[in-house]
Amino acid sequence: MTEVFGVPVAVLLGQLLLGLINGSFYALLSLGLAIIFGMLNVINFAHGAFYMLGGFAAWFLLSRLGLGYWGTLLAAPSWSELSACLWSACFSSASTGWTISTASS
Repeated sequence: MTEVFGVPVAVLLGQLLLGLINGSFYALLSLGLAIIFGMLNVINFAHGAFYMLGGFAAWFLLSRLGLGYWGTLLAAPSWSELSACLWSACFSSASTGWTISTASS
């Protein structure tokens, strides 16, 4: 088998493909957020928290509950979205009485 710098070519090509896939994902993610922030003229710092919530849900379902990869892929977004909905229901402005003024001076 041919090697480049002591690494088999098949392994090197596999790592290159994974790097391109991850880079594409990050590029699409950042472009999408840039478009959202640009159109709304507001920065939403909750996006990072929701990505971490989804990542934690995937880790929990895979390692602790023993759910398979495809089941986790389907269940983790639902679980993190449910948590986000419960969070917003518990701490919404209606339940706290807080209001946000949008009147301009």
